[in-house]
Amino acid sequence: AAALLGQVLLDPCTEEGIFRADYVAGEQANLLDRIRGQINDKRVYASHRLAQVMCREEAFGVDKLGDEESAGAITPGSLWQRYQALLNTAAVEVYYSGSAQPERVEAALRTALSALPVNPNRVVPDCEVRLTAGTKPQIVEEALDVTQGKLAMGFRTCIDAWDEDYPALMLLNAVYGGTTTSKLFLNVRERLSLCYYASSGLMKYKDVMLVSSGVEFSKGGQAQDEILAQLQACKDGGFTDD
Repeated sequence: AAALLGQVLLDPCTEEGIFRADYVAGEQANLLDRIRGQINDKRVYASHRLAQVMCREEAFGVDKLGDEESAGAITPGSLWQRYQALLNTAAVEVYYSGSAQPERVEAALRTALSALPVNPNRVVPDCEVRLTAGTKPQIVEEALDVTQGKLAMGFRTCIDAWDEDYPALMLLNAVYGGTTTSKLFLNVRERLSLCYYASSGLMKYKDVMLVSSGVEFSKGGQAQDEILAQLQACKDGGFTDD
């Protein structure tokens, strides 16, 4: 298994020193189909667009699939160059789970990965954060042919998974919108019937909390106001010890 892993990673099928053109074209078409298909799930699409807008000046704002323009511009040569850069500079971590002795596993992996370029300066890039202090909330609207509106709201928490306050943020998220006993669920959805659904979630490795909701077009403004009001209630301590 280790030998197969090494072959897949370090000895891919090539043609004239780069990736085969027909293979690249096939995977490029698949990627473009996935990018175009994202809009079919409006709830996920709204969250993706929100992250793109909020983090537009950060690498995090680039969707994991990329966009049509950049995906369409990929060539076998440019992809090969990027692949070589990845092999030379990306951090490498190997995990093994099984009954074999660690020494045997290490020997097998060292042999299988022996062709991996040696670079003592491999680094894990920092998660960049670029905030503009004092800016007003930005509102972006997109019109699509749908029967139910999607209201997505994003908040900068300035806390990520490595912060000592992250457990408190997880509790806040649970009280605010992360569970079926949360303020968003019980008030915005159940008591006031402003949303078909309303929940909050944390981007664990990014200082962002997202609120996702489905609304009638005529109630979008009311829903937004109440979602913010419930967040204020959390800030004011409007919850019991239980």
